[in-house]
Amino acid sequence: MTTVKELENQLKVSKVSIYLMLKKDEIKGHVFKGENNLTLIDDIGVELLKAHYLRERGETLKDIADEEINHSKAESKVGSKDDEEIKNPEIIEFLQRQLEVKDEQINNLLSIVLNQQKLQATQLLTDSQQNAVNSIQPEEPQQKGFFKRIFGKK
Repeated sequence: MTTVKELENQLKVSKVSIYLMLKKDEIKGHVFKGENNLTLIDDIGVELLKAHYLRERGETLKDIADEEINHSKAESKVGSKDDEEIKNPEIIEFLQRQLEVKDEQINNLLSIVLNQQKLQATQLLTDSQQNAVNSIQPEEPQQKGFFKRIFGKK
């Protein structure tokens, strides 16, 4: 469970902005009241908020992961990089889910590009066939202009 204050520091947004987001239907089920009327958000709610603010800012997942790793380094200056990775399994899980989503998006884009290329190839083929048909048809003889008919110049 994460408090609004922790989210404010982590996401670098105001408390007001976070509270406004907590009113949305998709996040309401992930908000709880703790001791001293403290607002707590579960892990799924935190992930939804992170995703929202990522889209809003246009930041990349790498930026957020780097920030969280740097934040965890500042909290515990003792330990190796392997220890930090073990301490942050939620970051790893979050990034793995995001990678799966990105892989799916890449596959969708690849299929769109392949379909577009097939469409362009068929259009080029039909254009070349039309040009071949036009070249087979005999050209109509050009009529002589008015003055050429009168003066008989060839």
